[in-house]
Amino acid sequence: MMNESMKKVIFVVNPISGTQNKEVMLNSLEDKIDKKKYTWEVIYTERAGHATEIAAKVRKSKQILW
Repeated sequence: MMNESMKKVIFVVNPISGTQNKEVMLNSLEDKIDKKKYTWEVIYTERAGHATEIAAKVRKSKQILW
């Protein structure tokens, strides 16, 4: 449950890029994020330019994009 003081963090992940296992990376994030301050969501990019589209939508909200 998200209360008024919590911020939502959105992680944008390109599932094809890089060599690190994305599942391991996300499990590490889940262990480290302060769940009393933040809720979080992962959005996987689906095509070229998708991350830019996501960022434009998030910028209009009060969410944090990483």
